[in-house]
Parts: sequence; structure tokens; C-alpha cells
Amino acid sequence: MRSPFTAEPMELSEYASAPVVKRGLVYAKEGRVLEVVRSGDRLMARVQGTGESPYLVTIDWDGEEAVSDCTCPFTAEPFCKHAIAVLAAAGGRDHEEGEWVPPALPRRVEEISVRRERGRQEVEEGLAIRAVDGARTFGCYDVVSRSGRTYRVEIRSFRDRANWCTCLDYQTNLLGTCKHVEAVLHRIRRRFPRQAERLARSLPPQTFVTVDRTGEPRLRIFRGARLPKRLSELLDGFFDPEGFLRADPAADFPRFRREAEGMPDLIVGGDALDFAGRQQEESAAEVRGRREAAARVLACGPRLPGVAAELFPYQTEGVAFLAGTGRALLADDMGLGKTVQAIAASRWLMDREAARRTLVVCPASLKHQWAREIERFTGFAPVVVTGGVPARLASYRSRAPYTIVNYELVLRDAAGIGEFAPDLLILDEAQRIKNWRAKTADAVKAIRSRFAFVLTGTPIENRLDDLYSIMQVVDRRILGPLWHFNERFVELSPSGTRVMGYRNLGRLRETLKPAFLRRDRELVLSQLPPRSDNRYYVEMTGTQRTYMEEAVRKAKVLLRMAEKRPLSPEELKRLMMNFQNARMACDAAGLVDKETSGSPKLDEFARILEEVCGDGGRKVVVFSEWEKFLRMAADRADQLGIVSCFLSGSVPVAKRGVLIDRFRTDPSVKVFF
Repeated sequence: MRSPFTAEPMELSEYASAPVVKRGLVYAKEGRVLEVVRSGDRLMARVQGTGESPYLVTIDWDGEEAVSDCTCPFTAEPFCKHAIAVLAAAGGRDHEEGEWVPPALPRRVEEISVRRERGRQEVEEGLAIRAVDGARTFGCYDVVSRSGRTYRVEIRSFRDRANWCTCLDYQTNLLGTCKHVEAVLHRIRRRFPRQAERLARSLPPQTFVTVDRTGEPRLRIFRGARLPKRLSELLDGFFDPEGFLRADPAADFPRFRREAEGMPDLIVGGDALDFAGRQQEESAAEVRGRREAAARVLACGPRLPGVAAELFPYQTEGVAFLAGTGRALLADDMGLGKTVQAIAASRWLMDREAARRTLVVCPASLKHQWAREIERFTGFAPVVVTGGVPARLASYRSRAPYTIVNYELVLRDAAGIGEFAPDLLILDEAQRIKNWRAKTADAVKAIRSRFAFVLTGTPIENRLDDLYSIMQVVDRRILGPLWHFNERFVELSPSGTRVMGYRNLGRLRETLKPAFLRRDRELVLSQLPPRSDNRYYVEMTGTQRTYMEEAVRKAKVLLRMAEKRPLSPEELKRLMMNFQNARMACDAAGLVDKETSGSPKLDEFARILEEVCGDGGRKVVVFSEWEKFLRMAADRADQLGIVSCFLSGSVPVAKRGVLIDRFRTDPSVKVFF
């Protein structure tokens, strides 16, 4: 038999059952093995489990048989998950006598320490903690944060990370704790030090069922000191030796609760009830039903019931994906019709999944466009949220089938949106929430809805964190907490402060696949009507070239500095300004110096405009990133006697829809700037 000290992962099944090996490999991958020391035919290690202190693991090998010993309570098999984790961390290579095999300090341990320190600090600063029903140690507590929000914390153990909090960080961080839990524990230890120390060494009096969040969330029991025979036998029938529910929580947990009803020494936590309830909502049967519904969408072909549009085949597939998945990110290229796909899928869910109320969140400039598209494709008259607070509240209270609001109002209208209670959230131009630290992003992510369609043509603009933030609206669990996401997919500098690159992108694509759909124009080109692209080349003036070359020169100096050290915020700002000046100079020198008039590009634009609108009689839409350049172009149209409309961020939201309608319906208006 080969030495277990050099075992590959596929060989670990010789030492433990498949479930134990699986958990051990997860522990090794998560960096819970703090150190491994080889001494002759013995491996010694510390492994961070669910408790406060690491478990001590010893594995001996006599050339024929391997024997493990661990300080954890698991005795059902010769090797526990902690011992398997040690073999996985040390496996595949021999170690010299006394050599320390150190994975670096695990991020998990660091993250727990951060929350412990935050909890301690906030208690010292006077954090409000109120005991519920007179709790002194075990029991429920209300913790009032600095923002005024109240979180419910339940303390169940001083030995294991099995406590509970209602905050979002606890639900998603995979740590089994949060700063609110740590704050309550710190206050208890400070007020009742001897009692807390004794409780840390003993089992809690009652057995409780909770959700283990130190990995993929699963129902788990922690056995208490008072464990009647009948309860012990019942637990053995439903939970494995590590305490995890053996089977499907949607099917088996309700049966367990029925059989355990009336047992005084068993506590079923609120988190366990919520988790089991969600599992029932998202049961395999329901998911399978939605998949079948998606297949029916595809069978409808280009025309769907209730949708006044003829869809391209790829759009029908997109509707099926959105309707079948329920919560998904649609990241098609710009111009491929994400809007109509989302509207068609919302109409399908309205008829078949009772999604009666849809909230569309989009940039202010697109609100009226969304309203027109919804009315055009579904026949419903949507409500556009505008005006002062009373008017906006009235809009939400009308509970219309479609309500449209811009990002800026989401932060102010949390109460109204909560009262509206959307069944479906549609998020357009979702890159607006790419900054996961921003308050607007937090407000959007706080909107509760059964279904969510997230639309963007640029899921990643600058950093992989952009995608992480957007996916939190779709499913917070799919990518896990940010620390875990970075650990798997981001290459950080040794100091941990700079992003050096990305890794495991194939694995990331597979992880996202169930809830992420992206098609570029090349992929669906054969399904689209033909399009003509014309490029016109013009020479820059000497002044333009001087401004452009000077900006590029300054940018190069800063880029050379960036190769040696991180740029300061001020230097980064100057770099971006020089990039911008170089681009503006290529349009018109007047965009840089605010004085020079005209440019060759404007001259060529006027010639094209006269040809297309004057001689050809067609309507034209003109885009520019720079409002001043757009106004220069509009002046050229005026000089040619061509009637136009002008829309920019400075135009009040209430007037934008009128401008768009005028361009669409008034034959004399030829250009829309």
C-alpha cells in the first residue's frame, strides 16, 4: 500500500467514505489546514474546523496501515474529514524530516478575525445590544447597528461556529459568523467571563438544528448535553455522524419536523426553517417545471402569446433562458434586443408564474424608452416613477403590472419599492452597480423579488469585481463571498493590495453557466438583417495634433511610473484626464482649449448630413460622448436648415420622452442628437 503522505486526491477513498473525503477535500481547498509537520512516519497538523480553536490531527504510517487521531468528536470512521484534509494538503509530494508544509494563513481565518475585531470594537464604542426574553448567555439578542438597522442574533454555542444572525454578511460569507455575532459573544465574555469560559468547554444544554454556512449551506444538528434516547434515535435516522441532514431538505426536513414535534430538548432555528422553506420553493420539481416552460417558449417560435413582436431565433432562446431560469444575467452585445427579450420573458412569467408586478430599474434617460417598448410589445400602460415623494409613493401604491424607476431614485424610495413588492426585477444597464461598495448598488441589491433579469452588454468593464457585484443581484450564492471569490479567481500581489491578474477563468465560466447567457454579434449574424458600416477618414489640423501628442506624451510618463509603483489617486486622475484630452483633440481642438472653432470631422459630418437628410430624406440618430461636441454638430445642422432634437443629461427626465416621441412622429424632425 502506498504511503498516505503522498496520496493523490483520487486515492483518498481508501481511507474514508465518499462524503467524508468530499468534505475533507473542501477543507483542504479552503485553506483550513494551518500547518503540517512531518516527523518520521508521522504527520502532525492543525485544522480549523467549525469551533473556535483548531483541531489537532496526527496520522501514523507503519508501512502497511495508516492510523489517524483527531481531537474532533467524530468517531464513525477511522479517518475524519480533518485527517483527510491533512492528507490532501500534504499529498502528492514527500516532505523532509521536520519540514513544515505551510499553506499561507487562510483567508477564512483572516476574515473571521476581522469580524471578531469589528465586533469587539463596536461593543467598546457602545453598540446597542438588547437581550430578548432576559437572555444572559444562550438565547436571542437584538443588535442595533450604526445605520439604525436591527439584526436578530441567536447564540447557541460558545464552542462551535453555530450561532445565527439575520444580517446579509452572515447569510453569504461562508464563515458561520459575523461582526454582530462576535459582538454579542464579546459582551457576554466581558460580563460573565467564568460562565463563558465554562460554556466554551461544554456542550449547550439543548440540541439545535441550524444552517451550516462554512461551505455550501446545509442543514446541520449540534447535539446538546440533554439528549433523550428517543431524540437521539430520531437524529440518527435523519442526520449523518457529522450532523448533516442525509437527504433532500425539501422532502425530508418537513418529515423530520413532524416526527420531532413536541420534543422539549430540540430547537429548530429560524435560519433552518427559512432555508428549508426556500429549498421547497426551489425544489427540483419546480425548477424542472420552469425548464419545461422554457421548452414551450422555444416551441412557440418567433411569436409568443401576449407579445406583439416577431423574435429572431436567438431572441426566442434568450426568452426561454430568462423564463426558465427565473433569475439570470443576459449579457448580449449592444443592439441584439435585450429589452424585448426581457419584456417577452416577463409577459410569459406573468401568465404562467403569477409574476403580476414587474419593477424595471434603468438609467433615467431610458425610462420613457422602456415605457414605450412595454406598451408596444405587451399592450400594458406602465407607470413611470417621477416627481416628488408623494407622487412617487402613489406610483408604487398603484401596483401596476409594470413600474419603471431610475437608479438614482432606488436609494431614496426603499420604502415605496418595499410596499410595491415586485415579483420580477428587471435591471437594465446593470454595469451601473459594478461598484459593490456604492450605496446605490446596496439599495438595488436590497430589493426583494422572486424573479430577476439583469441586463448588460458589458458585464466586465475594468475588473472582475464588476461581474461579481452584478451577479449578486442574480444569486448571491453562485459566486460566494468576495473573499472566497478572490481566493479562487484573482491573483493578488504578495501584500494582498493589488490585483495582478486572474486565474481559473474556465472554472468561472462553468460556475456562471446556469445563470449567465452572452451572445456576441458574430454568433448571431446570420439571423440579423444586413447592416452597412462606413468609415470616413479625415486629417487632423496642426492644433489638434499638437494637443493629442502632448496628452499622449504625459500619459506615457505616468504609465512608466505605474510599472514601478502604484499610482496615487491624483496621478491616476491625471492619467485618465490625459487619455480623455487625447481623444477629445481627435474630435475638435475646441474641446481641449475651449476656444478653437470648427474641425475637419465636423466638416465631413455636415457633408454626410446634407446628403442623407437633405437629399435622401432619411432620419438620423447622432451620438457623441462629449455634450459640447454634440452641440457643435447640432449648430451645423441648424446652419443647413435641418430640424433636430437634442437630448443630453442636462435635459430634465420629464421632458425626455416628449423629445423622443417628437423625433419618431414629426416628419419635419430629421436628426436626433
